[in-house]
Amino acid sequence: MVLEVDIIKLARLALGNRISRALLKRLTNKCSHGYESKLKHILELLASEDTTKGISILGCILDYYLFKVLLEISIKLLGINKDEFKKALKDPAIRRGIEVVFRSLVIYGVTTPQKLYTPFVIVWNFTNACNLKCKHCYQSASTPLPTELSYEEKMRILRELDEMGIPLIALSGGEPAIHPHFIDVIREGAKRGIYMAVATNGIPFSNMEFAERAVKAGLRYAEVSIDSIDPLKHDEFRGVKGAWDLAIQGIRNLVKLGISVGIATTLTKLNYKEIRDIVKLGEELGVTRVVFFNFIPTGRGKDIMKLDLTPEEREEALRQIYYESTRSSIEVVATAPQLARVSWQLSSGTGVTPTHFTVPKSKSLKNLAEFVGGCGAGEYMQLYNLMVK
Repeated sequence: MVLEVDIIKLARLALGNRISRALLKRLTNKCSHGYESKLKHILELLASEDTTKGISILGCILDYYLFKVLLEISIKLLGINKDEFKKALKDPAIRRGIEVVFRSLVIYGVTTPQKLYTPFVIVWNFTNACNLKCKHCYQSASTPLPTELSYEEKMRILRELDEMGIPLIALSGGEPAIHPHFIDVIREGAKRGIYMAVATNGIPFSNMEFAERAVKAGLRYAEVSIDSIDPLKHDEFRGVKGAWDLAIQGIRNLVKLGISVGIATTLTKLNYKEIRDIVKLGEELGVTRVVFFNFIPTGRGKDIMKLDLTPEEREEALRQIYYESTRSSIEVVATAPQLARVSWQLSSGTGVTPTHFTVPKSKSLKNLAEFVGGCGAGEYMQLYNLMVK
């Protein structure tokens, strides 16, 4: 029998008492061993399975074992695979995420949705330069702006985001991968233990040599825009002939190099009937996930507002996305918060899909959906226009 756990009640029980809160507060203090916090040091030791070899102070040893016990109890109650969790801890970005959660619990307690002291994700508008002329571009991207950040300013921003404890940075644009600073910023962010991602049209990665450089620098995830399974329709929407073939080659190269790859599709009247086929394309290419975005009529998108979905068409699209998420071997998600309501209705109350996540099928994960909340904008992710001075 699978034990169903109310995550919120469990969190309040485990973290709402004075002893655990006092312990967690101690762990956020600066570590005597030179770490920014005791928690950062403890998580690194747990990841290296180095027990207390790196600890020379009695108080730190006690903190280590108390936190380890609290963590093991939580893992057992939540039904998390212990070996998988240990493996995940080796990822510095995962450790950053854990620290964000625990620091937030110390500051705010358990809230629904959970308040965070810093975002999990920063989306960085890296440049206005682009090699395509997409009809729906929210930024009307074409050429670099004269006020874009210098190399030194980009490095300073990375340092500041690192000091904030940000676990993940996604570079967007324009087309960030054509900017001469792209590889250096990926490398610097990765060196600091930040999970580095990119939102791209895929064309730069059709060159295997460039793709290899990016992955070697530390690129962990690439989300490639595909507007249709029909190359001609995609190319017409993107404004450049041959764009579809190059984007698909970019996906193949990145998948071959072993990083996580997603397909990003902005839904319009031109492609909302292709949801199933786009997911199948993702499966054939071996991507990790397919993400369906809402069309936002800003920038050049203001000129094609007639292509936005009606409420009825959006409902049809969200229903198809839900069905694909239950059928497909890969993740199928959407940025529309309404998907949570649609998934709840279609599953007769047994499943709910938080924004950007897959479909949970247990009481525990439904509670986690409440804990996470709906739309992540301004809560779990921030869109930073860091492109200009």
